[in-house]
Amino acid sequence: MRKQETYKYEITESNGCKYAVLKMNSEALGGNDALEFTSTLQKLADENLCCIVIDMQYLQIINSSGLGMLVSSLSTLKQKGIKLSLAAVPDKVSKLLNMTHLDKVFNICEDLESALIFCK
Repeated sequence: MRKQETYKYEITESNGCKYAVLKMNSEALGGNDALEFTSTLQKLADENLCCIVIDMQYLQIINSSGLGMLVSSLSTLKQKGIKLSLAAVPDKVSKLLNMTHLDKVFNICEDLESALIFCK
């Protein structure tokens, strides 16, 4: 795994498609965290990827700014033709995505394996 500031990610290639798995921290609260997240995603977007999976299994706390950084990343990646999938979303976060109807906007997968299938 390469470490980019706070966020760890791994780039893999399969069947001619490069994809990345980006691991979320325990908190997504905006501020400096959002800047680092955005910077990391921008670097990944410049790698000519087909898909990025955000692994949320360790995420414990997210607020509106954290949701904003996810929505912003989806918009940026869509413009570049890169698929985005959320994997292993904790129950608390899933409830928040449901309440805000963002569960209809994001591709949400039960686990990392399912998200990687979405990428292929």
